[in-house]
Amino acid sequence: MTKRLSIFILCLCAAITAVQAQILNNRIAVANSRASGPAQQAVLANHGSSTELIMNADFSATPSTDRASWDFAFRTSLVHCAGVRLRILVQNPQLAAPFDIYLKFASTWYAAHFTPTRNNAWETIFIPKTKFKPEGNPESWSQCSLLRIAAYKKGAGHLSIHLAELECVRPNASFAILRSGTTAAGIKESYRFAETLGDALTSYGLRPAVIEDADCQTIHLKPYAFAFVPLVSASSPSQQTAIANLIKRGSKVGVFHSLPPIIAAHMKVPNSTYIQAKDLPVALAGVVPYADKLPDTNAFRQPSTSFIGVTTGLQQLNVTALWYDANGKATTWPAFIQTDKGFWMTHVFLNVDPANAVPLLVEQTSKFLPDIKRIAATTCFDEANVVYQDAPKHVQPQIAASLEAARRLLQSGQYNTSIQFSRRCKQLSFAQPQQQVAAPSNEFRAAWCRSLSGLPGQSWNTVIPLLRQNRFTAVFPFTASPYAANFSTSLLPRQPFQPAFEECVAAAQKHGVQVHAWINCLHAMEAPDNFKIAMKKAGRLQIDVAGNTIDWLCPSNPQNRSQVVNVVRTIAQSFPVDGIHLDLIRFNSSQTCFCPTCRSYFENHIQHKLAHWPTDVLSAGPLRDEWLAFRQSVISSLVAECAQAVKAARPAAKVSVAVFPDLDIARKTVAQNWTDWFRPNGVDFICPMNYKSTTLLFEADIQRQASQLGSPKRILPGIGVSSERLPLDEVRRQINATRANGMPGFILFQLGPREATDILPALK
Repeated sequence: MTKRLSIFILCLCAAITAVQAQILNNRIAVANSRASGPAQQAVLANHGSSTELIMNADFSATPSTDRASWDFAFRTSLVHCAGVRLRILVQNPQLAAPFDIYLKFASTWYAAHFTPTRNNAWETIFIPKTKFKPEGNPESWSQCSLLRIAAYKKGAGHLSIHLAELECVRPNASFAILRSGTTAAGIKESYRFAETLGDALTSYGLRPAVIEDADCQTIHLKPYAFAFVPLVSASSPSQQTAIANLIKRGSKVGVFHSLPPIIAAHMKVPNSTYIQAKDLPVALAGVVPYADKLPDTNAFRQPSTSFIGVTTGLQQLNVTALWYDANGKATTWPAFIQTDKGFWMTHVFLNVDPANAVPLLVEQTSKFLPDIKRIAATTCFDEANVVYQDAPKHVQPQIAASLEAARRLLQSGQYNTSIQFSRRCKQLSFAQPQQQVAAPSNEFRAAWCRSLSGLPGQSWNTVIPLLRQNRFTAVFPFTASPYAANFSTSLLPRQPFQPAFEECVAAAQKHGVQVHAWINCLHAMEAPDNFKIAMKKAGRLQIDVAGNTIDWLCPSNPQNRSQVVNVVRTIAQSFPVDGIHLDLIRFNSSQTCFCPTCRSYFENHIQHKLAHWPTDVLSAGPLRDEWLAFRQSVISSLVAECAQAVKAARPAAKVSVAVFPDLDIARKTVAQNWTDWFRPNGVDFICPMNYKSTTLLFEADIQRQASQLGSPKRILPGIGVSSERLPLDEVRRQINATRANGMPGFILFQLGPREATDILPALK
């Protein structure tokens, strides 16, 4: 890189970060605010030399709605926003989850969750813009009109949110992530990979701007010396043109997945072919760098199921990393290719091995933004200093030592190590012990596993011994859905895979690990189109209040009920399983189901015809309570039928159900009245999906559930190790909470490469 280009990049970086931050003016906000639900009107209070917004909600009474929300006028352009920083204190945060922040653009709300980590203590929370997802069609972020803060009731009491500062943060370097997508499927996929990339960069201390497809115009992209495109194949034609023009102007790009022709031409890379990893002699397992091209980086795990294979012009390409296979051998397939226009990764970035994947990604990016590692380390250090100031007094000395080490390393240019010590400050700030409490002798230790082979590129003959070695007593392998089975049966088509479930059962018996067959009972959103069409034609899908068909089987429909019961009965009869686990056995939402079958059965339930359908059963309707009770009876009776079928076929088998963690919400929205399921020949235990990023909220869940059920002994709490990307210390804390509260064990969602390699071996 030339000296002139380096100076140009640094000047751009200084220019974009020097733009005045967009901060919510609390005095103006409170004068233009509106509260709804159990929320009380926001008020102002002094906060040092400034003010703070106080938002109170009374969750002690039975509210008309479980959501408390506060709306504030907030008129500004957020095109160049990198994320939202909250300076916040929450009293009794265990009473609510999730906490949400919304931003409104035109008619579309963008929403993101945030999670307080402490009770009644100040903390700073940064929410990357990649966390914000549209509730509707994506819009330009050029004209924000409203900001909303919301909290959903999880317990009875008084909730108080104190907001000292809300800042829409600018990028800390001259770079951006471009979000893509024009179709619903493309948008969903693109936003998911953008979020993964955003989380990776944020964890490293980098704060890129996030630009919507609609905002990819010359005027908006001009400030950036570098742009990431997480799923370039989903880009609209106008965005592709904008990216091409960006490259023409001299900016660089980091692009992922298959390249549209216009981008491939500007990147100067040859033709390539889409390849599925299963068609290779040995499956892919990860990426290994060339040490001389990406120094001080390690190979990282990423068992991609497909990639873009480059077969021509390899000698002329600057390949900086290769794919390696499941045997640990480097292939000849390029994973990263560097040109004078940027770099290309020949698949999406999955970040399943963040300790190694993120430093490699940053090192590759630093070839075009040479100062980003210093910027990242500085940002991490500044945030660690805030963590130190906010931490409980008794842990501050430990944090101070790590903070001083981070400072010395930053000053000496050892940026990667400095970042590690800054991260350590946050880990040390938790008052809860990080050492794991010893497991009771009979603890039930389990993991859900969606991969049909146990782990991508492996078999159950290697995965089951791994579980046993790490003292896991059970596995919940994905076994069947409404449209396919992972075993041979006349009831459903077989998944296009080898006999993985049979292999799982045999390996588990050999090594003394329990198998609880995991069944997707009603969810059909991922089903083939021909199945959805057939189900819609047969009237077997749920219908929402507006008359739209939803890709879920209706639980009232006799054919659907018979299918679910027959599938679980067949598994219990055919395999020596230890249990059957029912998942997605519910209505899709509070807005379903209003199909003719549900109407007919409900009229039979109340013993008279309805005069106004569906008005009579909606929230303001005279038959609302009867409708909610009917929906719950539909699900409860289906759960009971499944349990009875299992017990008749295999009396010793346990029946469990994955449930919404909040009983009140579960009853009202998806009709899971799970306290009613524990009857003779009924459910043996429930697995509440307590996927929380902090122990504070997780422990509130399990304590509330034990109180509602009358005992903790039939609760196997789900821990969101993968869904929440929980670090090892947080997994330990949540497991400690299950032990302290008398739970019989825990179940991890879910078993993947990171969990198998980094989490399980460290658990005691």
